[in-house]
Amino acid sequence: MCAKRLRKGTKLNQVDLSDAKDRIIKIKTLEGMAQSTINQYNIAFNDLIKFFGKEKLIASIDLNNARDFVDWLLHEKSDEKSRFKQVAKKGVKPSSANNYLQKLRAAFNILIREGILDENVFSQIKNIKFQKKRLRF
Repeated sequence: MCAKRLRKGTKLNQVDLSDAKDRIIKIKTLEGMAQSTINQYNIAFNDLIKFFGKEKLIASIDLNNARDFVDWLLHEKSDEKSRFKQVAKKGVKPSSANNYLQKLRAAFNILIREGILDENVFSQIKNIKFQKKRLRF
């Protein structure tokens, strides 16, 4: 993977989701992050790309887009890896959606530090509340 040069006059905030994913993965790898955590960042960005498309500029994602993405995660994302297509449920658990939110908040904060974004739209979305199951003995 070679570094891309910015042409004269190209704004830094014209970074698409694919480039942002590459930057975040590279930064987290250089920070010595555990491979399982890097995989979670990879999964979160892959789902962002699946929802928005590869060429979507990261700076063009607003709060409503972020809410639509979380709604898609909770209600429409399908489990393509399930061996049983009949029982493959749509949507992820609220706890998984909260993990996505955690990773995306951290990633967008890094992009703000790098000067690519001005604001973190995912920081304005609160964690999803859900009832924890109680074990009875």
